[in-house]
Amino acid sequence: MRMWMVDTSILCKNHLMGEYREHFAIAGLMRLERRFDGYIRNNLVEPKSIESRFEDIRDEMLCRGYEPKKEFVPPDISYLPEEHQNYKVDVQSSQDDLLSRCTFCRDNYDAGLVRNTDTYKKG
Repeated sequence: MRMWMVDTSILCKNHLMGEYREHFAIAGLMRLERRFDGYIRNNLVEPKSIESRFEDIRDEMLCRGYEPKKEFVPPDISYLPEEHQNYKVDVQSSQDDLLSRCTFCRDNYDAGLVRNTDTYKKG
């Protein structure tokens, strides 16, 4: 499970849909008050951003003509240690990882599809 935290416009269909589904899985684990040490240590989850990131993913899906139907209920993260609640994914590292794994995301990135240059940096 992963929150890539990169500009959603570079995500290929598989990664976009995958992250959409994974938000429900992450939220489910948080509702069960599971530990997130490994997800934090491996730069995979940004707990405080789960709701806003879900909205970014949903908005991108709508821009592409998809029809996301599931309602997302943000989890209560207050049980997590404060340093985990406040953890920020290293976006550059995450982007580098994504682009090295997926030629479709890499093609989107190379085509300059990055929309939000204030938040996400190319290169």
